[in-house]
Amino acid sequence: ESYEGIEAGDIIINNGVINVNSSDDGINAASSDGDSKDTFHDGPMRGKGKGNSTLEINGGTITVKALGDGIDVNGSITMNDGNLIVEGPQDSANAAIDYDNEFIMNGGEIIAIGHKGMALGVSEKSKQVGVLINLDNTYDDKFVIKNKAGKTLISYTPSKNYNSILVSSPKITMDSEISLTIDKKTIQTIKIDKINMMIGDSRGGGMMRDPHKGGRR
Repeated sequence: ESYEGIEAGDIIINNGVINVNSSDDGINAASSDGDSKDTFHDGPMRGKGKGNSTLEINGGTITVKALGDGIDVNGSITMNDGNLIVEGPQDSANAAIDYDNEFIMNGGEIIAIGHKGMALGVSEKSKQVGVLINLDNTYDDKFVIKNKAGKTLISYTPSKNYNSILVSSPKITMDSEISLTIDKKTIQTIKIDKINMMIGDSRGGGMMRDPHKGGRR
């Protein structure tokens, strides 16, 4: 149990097994120097401006379950390898993945679920495809991502309700076709034609956001 699980100005994760359960942000990279970009903890400047903090993931198996933002970086995220699972909030005030500047996905695998109101995907500078799917309905069932031949690429059973899914894996490539199945029903078929795919509306009761720009609200 924690308020915020892992918190520092800059965070680098190279390896290991990490499990975070938090009542606010799961992993929070934020400044604590008291300047105008300070968003550390719940001070009066939280959410003001864009920060220069970083989160870099080079390996490891990381699971985050948070009531606030699953991952909140007042700056930029880079993921080069590893396995990351994020179960984020069930309200529109927070997101599974939140960042100010960019999320560069170069390798590894991510599965992030949460509420679509503040949902963000990967940035266009990424080397690996990221797919953000915002759903019309809310689910609590297992979901499966399959390729065109029907082979399972990603399978996950969340412990929370969700209406937004972010996935990225070396198994999902440019110019391929994938499908999303929930409770054995095909919900969406997607032709991958961009590095940073976004499917569906991101309003979800929250503020409308640019799908590839972060920023704390």
